[in-house]
Amino acid sequence: MSIKEHSIFNDVLGPVMVGPSSSHSAGCARIGLAVRNLWGRDIRKAEVVYDAAGSYPATHVGQGSDRGFAGGLLGFATGDPRIKDSLEMAKEMGVEIDFRIEPLTHRHPNEARIDVYGDDGRVGMSVLTHSTGGGTFRILEVDGVPADIDGGRDIEVVCPDGTKRRSGVVLPVPMRGCPPVFSDAASALAFAGDKKSLAELALAYETSIGEVDEEAVRELAMSTLAVMRRSVVPPAGDAQVFGFRRYQAEDMIKKASKGGLLDTGILGRAMMHAVSSMENSCAHNVVAAAPTAGSCGVVPAALLSAGEALGLSDERLSDALLACGMAGAVIANRATFAAEEAGCQAENGAASAMAAAGLVHMMGGSAVQGFAAASLALQNMLGLICDPVGGLTEIPCIGRNIAAAANAVTSANMILAGFDPMIPFDETVDAMLAVGRQLPSGLRCTCTGGLCATPCGRRLADRSADL
Repeated sequence: MSIKEHSIFNDVLGPVMVGPSSSHSAGCARIGLAVRNLWGRDIRKAEVVYDAAGSYPATHVGQGSDRGFAGGLLGFATGDPRIKDSLEMAKEMGVEIDFRIEPLTHRHPNEARIDVYGDDGRVGMSVLTHSTGGGTFRILEVDGVPADIDGGRDIEVVCPDGTKRRSGVVLPVPMRGCPPVFSDAASALAFAGDKKSLAELALAYETSIGEVDEEAVRELAMSTLAVMRRSVVPPAGDAQVFGFRRYQAEDMIKKASKGGLLDTGILGRAMMHAVSSMENSCAHNVVAAAPTAGSCGVVPAALLSAGEALGLSDERLSDALLACGMAGAVIANRATFAAEEAGCQAENGAASAMAAAGLVHMMGGSAVQGFAAASLALQNMLGLICDPVGGLTEIPCIGRNIAAAANAVTSANMILAGFDPMIPFDETVDAMLAVGRQLPSGLRCTCTGGLCATPCGRRLADRSADL
């Protein structure tokens, strides 16, 4: 198993981003920013070419790929609110950004080529890119020259004409380019012995691969927690609607306060937090992908609802967030967060596993218990398909965030009560990836199967063309 040195704050608890999709909007923004760096100056004209056999053609408008690419090409970072208006801003600035579809290599579902035009009107640079899930990306070729650019290191590419181009660092944690001190749950537990918690393991892991110290990692955790806390406040009533449905979290919270709902304890609060966070993502507001935008409601819903009920400090909550990140790093290293590769089990299933680990840590559980809770939560969501109706992260994505948050809470409690999930976390992650590879492409975010293929789903998809 090759280790991809996935950073907790580059790839797992983040990016902090403008919604609605980490792979289809934040990943595209990071690609655009790296392409801009490679070009070395302001871009006046660019063309984004989507692979005809990939997922972009069906999702690039509904999931904000066009706005993400445009924002990055204009120089906006993933968390810059201007990404929401990047297409309009490009026109105002006289920057021409066009989108078209043609057959490419189809080595990845999220494949696009970006052609940047020079002042002479001809293509001055051509870049082949993959958005690989959860905001991660790879640039594979620059003017036909093989490259391996992921935004974590400043890479120089020498083009056929002798031009030297540099990618710059576009991720929050610059990477050392060395293997992590451990890469999976088994090696993490061997490293921990009986003394280290999941949060302490996260600190050791992140500082081993990133050019950061423990203080910087803790600051990143606190800032990510602050973004999550803002994201669970419902979007404003006059927020622009980008999808099929008006935002309902505010009305739901008011109705719940008047009674009439079943008493589910902290799960009721978690439900409202998850809906609010997902609606903010759908509204193209700033959220923290954890690990993706399509699952951005799960971790904040579970952790904040439990933390509020227990009256925990931000320091305790940020430690729990680090524990979530440690479980997520194992998934990133062994599998994927991309629904295009493995279905929604890789998004909401992964988020549920992360949240379960964080909750166990919050309750004083050990690293062994944290990984066991992550395993149980992921086991419960194996086989979950990705079928975003109309290519938007609304139906069934919002409801699945609530289910994943509830699954995290009950899985954590099961482990704390002494339940043994039997299958080690590493093996459960491997099973998730294997199941994902067995899913037909119609059930992996291509909008051709599942709820997308229902009569109502097709009617809504037809409507999405006019949104």
